[in-house]
Amino acid sequence: MSYRVLYQNSNMKKIILAILSLVVLVACNSKQSESTQAATETKTIETAQVESGLPTVLDFSATWCPPCQQFKPIFEEVKEKYDGQVDMKTIDVDQNRELAEKYNISSIPAIIFLDADGKEIDRNVGFMDKETLEESIHINFNIKKIEDNNQPQ
Repeated sequence: MSYRVLYQNSNMKKIILAILSLVVLVACNSKQSESTQAATETKTIETAQVESGLPTVLDFSATWCPPCQQFKPIFEEVKEKYDGQVDMKTIDVDQNRELAEKYNISSIPAIIFLDADGKEIDRNVGFMDKETLEESIHINFNIKKIEDNNQPQ
């Protein structure tokens, strides 16, 4: 093998090492950014809940989860119906792992009911129909049921 071939191989190794180093650096920065974003989301949800002074329903879900996607329009409808009485938030477990860990979410959909002070008072794992969700709000938060025409019962 000539000196020239060894020299070219040595330069190629340097280029490959430089590229690999760059890939590792980008990956590390991306993970740190995701972690910072998740921590910010956790603080935002907790701060909003304390500031609102309302009981809260947290819907832990994911885009890839069929029961979660089936529950989504039900949750949104009930959220609109009880606006101003109950704070309702959807949390994607893939984007908010820190918050999912805080509430020990191991299966989804998971619906957590928090009192106005942020203390967990109930939870449901699995799909909920509209009537069950509304009944849970009524029982857990002592809020009058609202009929579909928005008249308290």
